[in-house]
Amino acid sequence: MLRNLFKQLVILPFVLVSAVASAQTFTFDNITNNSAVDLGNQLTVDITDGGMGSVLFDFSNNVGIGSNVAEIYFDAGGFLASLNIQSQSAGVTFASGLTPPDLSPPNPPGINPFTTDFGFDIGNNNTGGLNESADSLVLNGVLSGVLTYLDLINAINSDNFEIALHVRSIEGAGASDSDSYLLNGPSEIPVPAAGWLFGTALIGLMGLRRR
Repeated sequence: MLRNLFKQLVILPFVLVSAVASAQTFTFDNITNNSAVDLGNQLTVDITDGGMGSVLFDFSNNVGIGSNVAEIYFDAGGFLASLNIQSQSAGVTFASGLTPPDLSPPNPPGINPFTTDFGFDIGNNNTGGLNESADSLVLNGVLSGVLTYLDLINAINSDNFEIALHVRSIEGAGASDSDSYLLNGPSEIPVPAAGWLFGTALIGLMGLRRR
């Protein structure tokens, strides 16, 4: 019985870490600073392992400050074979599968170097982007070759895979002001919690053995 308990305690943290590693939330940094407003705390993307070589990118604008995410750019570094819209909430009107000649602007303003491999924009529809907390855009990407979700996360953390946002209609900014935002590191990686559980389990196990 003690041996079985020990096996369960050893396996549990690896299960917890695996669950944590399969979904991470990333934030964005203001690169251009054209306006006096920083939206970095309200722009996020949840990147999730979709299984079978796919990755989901779920974008949100958790509006406190009024703003409209109008263009999304991927510098994929060869990590994605394809990227398309899986779903978008009512009123969100991004077009899928765009390349730089079809995008306006073709690359995120003020971010260099940046090579756009995949792009999504709302064209001339000034209200069709992510401008409310309830708005959602989910993209489904297919990883290249035998690459894995963790390969992609490592590429993000080493700046070999980048995502940029072009944000318009920023509240409190001038009528022509817009800003470009670049993907930042994970907003939270709760792996230490799994380590804490593992340590607690080992202490409990030691108590059982002393009995």
